[in-house]
Amino acid sequence: MNFSPLALCQDLWVTFEHPKTGTKTHSLRGLNVAIAEGEMLSVVGPSGSGKSTLLHTLAGFQQPTRGSVNLLGQEISRLKPSKIARVHRQGVGFIFQSYNLIESLTALENVLLTSRFAHVALDKDRALRTLEHLNMGHRAHQRVADLSGGEQQRVAVARVLYNRPKILFADEPTGALDSESSATVIQTLKELAHHGSSVFLVTHDLEEASQADSCLLLRDGALQKHLVAPEEDQLWSIMKQGYAHV
Repeated sequence: MNFSPLALCQDLWVTFEHPKTGTKTHSLRGLNVAIAEGEMLSVVGPSGSGKSTLLHTLAGFQQPTRGSVNLLGQEISRLKPSKIARVHRQGVGFIFQSYNLIESLTALENVLLTSRFAHVALDKDRALRTLEHLNMGHRAHQRVADLSGGEQQRVAVARVLYNRPKILFADEPTGALDSESSATVIQTLKELAHHGSSVFLVTHDLEEASQADSCLLLRDGALQKHLVAPEEDQLWSIMKQGYAHV
């Protein structure tokens, strides 16, 4: 693993102000996070702990109130969306809870879609292999509208993997999947990291979180614990204690 970070934030704060009352809520509180090249980093914590906000801020979708964010070697915390989009095109991938697929197209066509938009040569064989790796090869030529929610999620994962991102942000990527499909997706993300990509995984599943190289535990927007080589029993113990002893 190369410890040159592909994503880095320092003293990261995100504060939201209620439009009527003016009450301020700190979603993130002074976080310092670095994601190394080839690292799979998981993030867990109670609902409302700031997991997704951290992902969105590191990825450039949420502007921080204070602090800096560096993505692929570029400071993005004050960039306009159009310039952040340029950074994304340099090798940033996303898997969200919403699939963002075009239902009238087939699974294979959806996987190839970003290459068409970027005017990059299509590699249908590699796209098919990616679908097959996620046990979706037999559905490659089916319209997305005819697929189940779990199958659509696997197509969304395949589309990202086909593009071979330098860094992948995954927000609950297995939420709609059964246990077997979930295990396949997590193993695929581990393989992606093994080949040099960075993976930032937000999950509520502690078994999945334990598959990462390291794990961040958040509570009320603050970093409570950073575990290297986390174990599932260790994560369960901390969560059950309500972080009382971290």
